[in-house]
Amino acid sequence: QLCKINLDKVVAEMSEEELSEWYLYENEAVYQVLDEITRRTGRLTKCMKIIDMTNMQLLKMNRTYVKRDAAASKAVEDFYPQLLGTMFIFNSPGWVSGFWILVRPFFPKRVAEKIVFLPSLSKMKKSKKDYESISRYISEEHLPEKYGGMNKTWPLLHAGSHFLQD
Repeated sequence: QLCKINLDKVVAEMSEEELSEWYLYENEAVYQVLDEITRRTGRLTKCMKIIDMTNMQLLKMNRTYVKRDAAASKAVEDFYPQLLGTMFIFNSPGWVSGFWILVRPFFPKRVAEKIVFLPSLSKMKKSKKDYESISRYISEEHLPEKYGGMNKTWPLLHAGSHFLQD
C-alpha cells in the first residue's frame, strides 16, 4: 500500500539522484526477467504494476517526494521505454480519480490506456468487467488475496521495506 511508505523518510535519506538510481536498478532487474521470458516464449512480455491507494490522503503527500518521483520516473522511461504494460490502481480516493479525469487528455493515448482504476475488492466482486480487466494479465492463483485472488503469500519482503511506516 502506497500510504504505508514513509515519504518523509525517503526524502530525508535519499537524494533525487539516489532515488533515480534505485528506480533504474529496480527496473533493470524487472527488465532482465521480462527479457528472459520474452526470449523463452517468443511473446513480448511487459511489466504489470499494482498500486494500492487504500487510506491515501492528499495532505500527507510529501511534495518533495512527488517531484523526485516524477523526475526518477522520467529517467526510467528514457532508459526503458514501453516497459510498462498496464498499471492497476486499486482503492483510489475520489480526488485521485478526479485528477486523472482532468489530466488524462494531456497524456498520449497509448499511455492513458495503460492506466486502469479499479474499485475496492467488495465493489470489484460485484462487477465482472472490473475483475476481467485484471484477469487478462494475472491468474486468480497468482493475484494477491486482498485483490480477489488466491495468493496468500503476498507481498514478499523487498528492499523498500526499510521505508515502510512503523
